[in-house]
Amino acid sequence: MISGRGHNYLIITLLLLAVFPATSFCALTWKTDIRMALDEASQKSRPVLVYFCNTKIELCQQMEKEIFSDSLIQKNMEQYICLRVDVQEDDADKWTKKYSIFQAPTLLIIHSDGQRVGQVGGRKNKEQIMIFFKTNASILRLPYFDSLPVSASTPMPGRRCCSSPSRRCSAPCLWAASSW
Repeated sequence: MISGRGHNYLIITLLLLAVFPATSFCALTWKTDIRMALDEASQKSRPVLVYFCNTKIELCQQMEKEIFSDSLIQKNMEQYICLRVDVQEDDADKWTKKYSIFQAPTLLIIHSDGQRVGQVGGRKNKEQIMIFFKTNASILRLPYFDSLPVSASTPMPGRRCCSSPSRRCSAPCLWAASSW
Protein backbone atom coordinates (compact mmCIF):
# COMPACT_ATOMS: atom_id res chain seq x y z
CA MET A 1 0.00 0.00 0.00
CA ILE A 2 1.24 3.47 -0.91
CA SER A 3 0.87 6.17 1.66
CA GLY A 4 1.86 9.79 2.23
CA ARG A 5 4.08 11.42 -0.36
CA GLY A 6 4.30 8.34 -2.56
CA HIS A 7 0.52 8.35 -2.93
CA ASN A 8 0.53 12.03 -3.94
CA TYR A 9 3.26 11.44 -6.55
CA LEU A 10 1.34 8.48 -7.96
CA ILE A 11 -1.84 10.53 -8.31
CA ILE A 12 0.02 13.42 -9.97
CA THR A 13 1.78 11.06 -12.37
CA LEU A 14 -1.47 9.35 -13.34
CA LEU A 15 -3.16 12.70 -13.89
CA LEU A 16 -0.28 13.91 -16.10
CA LEU A 17 -0.39 10.73 -18.15
CA ALA A 18 -4.13 11.10 -18.60
CA VAL A 19 -3.83 14.72 -19.74
CA PHE A 20 -0.67 14.34 -21.82
CA PRO A 21 -0.35 11.16 -23.87
CA ALA A 22 3.10 9.55 -23.97
CA THR A 23 3.82 10.93 -27.43
CA SER A 24 3.54 14.46 -26.06
CA PHE A 25 6.67 14.00 -23.95
CA CYS A 26 8.89 14.33 -26.99
CA ALA A 27 11.74 16.73 -26.27
CA LEU A 28 10.81 18.81 -29.32
CA THR A 29 8.72 21.91 -29.06
CA TRP A 30 6.80 22.46 -32.27
CA LYS A 31 5.57 25.93 -33.12
CA THR A 32 2.30 26.01 -35.03
CA ASP A 33 2.12 29.69 -35.99
CA ILE A 34 4.25 30.44 -39.03
CA ARG A 35 4.62 34.17 -38.38
CA MET A 36 5.65 33.63 -34.75
CA ALA A 37 8.19 30.98 -35.78
CA LEU A 38 9.75 33.31 -38.37
CA ASP A 39 9.87 36.15 -35.83
CA GLU A 40 11.57 33.92 -33.25
CA ALA A 41 14.01 32.65 -35.87
CA SER A 42 14.89 36.23 -36.75
CA GLN A 43 15.38 37.21 -33.09
CA LYS A 44 17.54 34.16 -32.34
CA SER A 45 19.35 34.12 -35.72
CA ARG A 46 18.36 30.52 -36.32
CA PRO A 47 16.88 28.76 -39.36
CA VAL A 48 13.39 27.27 -39.33
CA LEU A 49 12.70 23.58 -39.83
CA VAL A 50 9.18 23.32 -41.25
CA TYR A 51 7.43 19.96 -41.05
CA PHE A 52 4.48 19.80 -43.45
CA CYS A 53 2.23 16.97 -42.36
CA ASN A 54 -1.27 15.61 -42.60
CA THR A 55 -2.40 14.17 -39.28
CA LYS A 56 -4.69 11.70 -41.08
CA ILE A 57 -1.91 10.12 -43.12
CA GLU A 58 -0.28 7.06 -41.56
CA LEU A 59 3.13 7.95 -43.01
CA CYS A 60 3.12 11.27 -41.10
CA GLN A 61 2.08 9.52 -37.89
CA GLN A 62 4.85 6.97 -38.42
CA MET A 63 7.44 9.70 -39.01
CA GLU A 64 6.49 11.47 -35.80
CA LYS A 65 6.59 8.23 -33.83
CA GLU A 66 9.75 6.68 -35.27
CA ILE A 67 11.88 9.51 -36.67
CA PHE A 68 11.23 12.51 -34.43
CA SER A 69 11.45 10.40 -31.28
CA ASP A 70 15.06 9.47 -32.06
CA SER A 71 17.41 11.26 -29.67
CA LEU A 72 20.08 11.88 -32.32
CA ILE A 73 17.57 13.43 -34.69
CA GLN A 74 16.20 15.54 -31.84
CA LYS A 75 19.72 16.72 -31.03
CA ASN A 76 20.14 17.94 -34.60
CA MET A 77 16.70 19.53 -34.61
CA GLU A 78 17.67 21.67 -31.60
CA GLN A 79 19.61 23.87 -34.04
CA TYR A 80 16.34 25.05 -35.59
CA ILE A 81 13.08 26.71 -34.71
CA CYS A 82 10.75 23.78 -35.36
CA LEU A 83 7.45 24.54 -37.05
CA ARG A 84 4.71 21.99 -37.67
CA VAL A 85 2.24 22.86 -40.44
CA ASP A 86 -0.81 20.65 -40.88
CA VAL A 87 -1.62 20.87 -44.59
CA GLN A 88 -5.32 20.47 -43.79
CA GLU A 89 -5.43 23.83 -41.99
CA ASP A 90 -6.85 26.82 -43.86
CA ASP A 91 -3.72 28.99 -43.75
CA ALA A 92 -1.42 26.13 -44.83
CA ASP A 93 -2.45 26.44 -48.48
CA LYS A 94 -0.56 29.73 -48.87
CA TRP A 95 2.66 28.13 -47.59
CA THR A 96 2.35 24.87 -49.51
CA LYS A 97 1.96 26.88 -52.73
CA LYS A 98 4.81 29.26 -51.90
CA TYR A 99 7.26 26.39 -51.32
CA SER A 100 5.74 23.95 -53.86
CA ILE A 101 4.88 21.34 -51.25
CA PHE A 102 3.08 18.51 -53.04
CA GLN A 103 3.28 15.72 -50.48
CA ALA A 104 3.16 15.06 -46.78
CA PRO A 105 5.37 14.53 -44.95
CA THR A 106 7.87 17.12 -46.17
CA LEU A 107 10.70 18.75 -44.23
CA LEU A 108 11.74 22.20 -45.35
CA ILE A 109 14.53 24.37 -43.99
CA ILE A 110 14.20 28.11 -44.48
CA HIS A 111 16.01 31.21 -43.28
CA SER A 112 14.13 33.60 -41.03
CA ASP A 113 13.40 35.73 -44.12
CA GLY A 114 11.62 32.76 -45.70
CA GLN A 115 14.35 31.85 -48.20
CA ARG A 116 14.50 28.11 -48.90
CA VAL A 117 17.66 26.26 -47.87
CA GLY A 118 16.76 22.59 -48.27
CA GLN A 119 13.82 20.26 -48.63
CA VAL A 120 13.08 16.54 -48.45
CA GLY A 121 9.73 14.84 -48.78
CA GLY A 122 8.02 11.48 -48.73
CA ARG A 123 8.94 8.27 -46.95
CA LYS A 124 12.38 8.64 -45.39
CA ASN A 125 14.22 6.57 -42.81
CA LYS A 126 16.43 7.88 -40.00
CA GLU A 127 19.61 7.62 -42.04
CA GLN A 128 18.12 9.68 -44.88
CA ILE A 129 16.92 12.34 -42.45
CA MET A 130 20.38 12.44 -40.85
CA ILE A 131 21.94 13.00 -44.31
CA PHE A 132 19.43 15.83 -44.84
CA PHE A 133 20.53 17.44 -41.55
CA LYS A 134 24.21 16.94 -42.30
CA THR A 135 23.95 18.51 -45.75
CA ASN A 136 22.01 21.51 -44.50
CA ALA A 137 24.16 21.95 -41.38
CA SER A 138 27.11 22.34 -43.72
CA ILE A 139 25.28 24.94 -45.83
CA LEU A 140 24.10 26.86 -42.76
CA ARG A 141 27.38 26.41 -40.84
CA LEU A 142 25.55 24.77 -37.96
CA PRO A 143 26.88 22.07 -35.67
CA TYR A 144 26.00 18.58 -36.83
CA PHE A 145 25.70 15.69 -34.39
CA ASP A 146 26.35 12.23 -35.76
CA SER A 147 26.58 10.69 -32.30
CA LEU A 148 25.48 11.40 -28.78
CA PRO A 149 27.87 11.75 -25.86
CA VAL A 150 29.34 8.41 -24.86
CA SER A 151 27.57 6.73 -21.97
CA ALA A 152 27.45 3.25 -20.51
CA SER A 153 24.73 2.27 -23.00
CA THR A 154 26.55 3.64 -26.06
CA PRO A 155 28.89 1.28 -27.92
CA MET A 156 32.41 2.10 -28.95
CA PRO A 157 32.87 1.98 -32.75
CA GLY A 158 34.08 -1.39 -33.95
CA ARG A 159 32.41 -3.43 -31.19
CA ARG A 160 29.75 -5.97 -32.04
CA CYS A 161 26.28 -4.53 -32.19
CA CYS A 162 23.48 -5.92 -30.05
CA SER A 163 21.02 -5.77 -32.93
CA SER A 164 23.28 -7.77 -35.24
CA PRO A 165 26.20 -9.63 -33.61
CA SER A 166 27.85 -10.20 -36.98
CA ARG A 167 28.15 -6.52 -37.92
CA ARG A 168 30.30 -3.83 -36.41
CA CYS A 169 28.70 -0.77 -34.82
CA SER A 170 29.32 2.71 -36.06
CA ALA A 171 26.16 4.25 -34.60
CA PRO A 172 24.71 4.29 -31.09
CA CYS A 173 22.77 1.22 -30.03
CA LEU A 174 22.41 -0.69 -26.80
CA TRP A 175 25.01 -3.30 -26.04
CA ALA A 176 24.20 -6.93 -25.51
CA ALA A 177 25.85 -8.23 -22.35
CA SER A 178 27.76 -10.83 -24.37
CA SER A 179 29.43 -8.22 -26.60
CA TRP A 180 31.66 -6.88 -23.82
